[in-house]
Amino acid sequence: MQQAHALIDRRRFPQARQLLAGASQNYPDNTQLLYLSAFIDYSEGNIADADKTVRTVLLQDPKHYGARTLSAELHEAQRQ
Repeated sequence: MQQAHALIDRRRFPQARQLLAGASQNYPDNTQLLYLSAFIDYSEGNIADADKTVRTVLLQDPKHYGARTLSAELHEAQRQ
């Protein structure tokens, strides 16, 4: 997970996405992996995909701080 964060911090989204995809095969319901995937989608401008994934995270973990914050950002982006 640290490696994915480091790649995201460096805006190396394709590499981070590949790493997350591999981890998601073993842990498909891991909310942190899902959140990071949603964050990458948002960062790349894929608002609809990010919104769908962040909703999945919040259904599984309604108190997930990152997902709640990203959800607010997504709602603001959709309003513009």
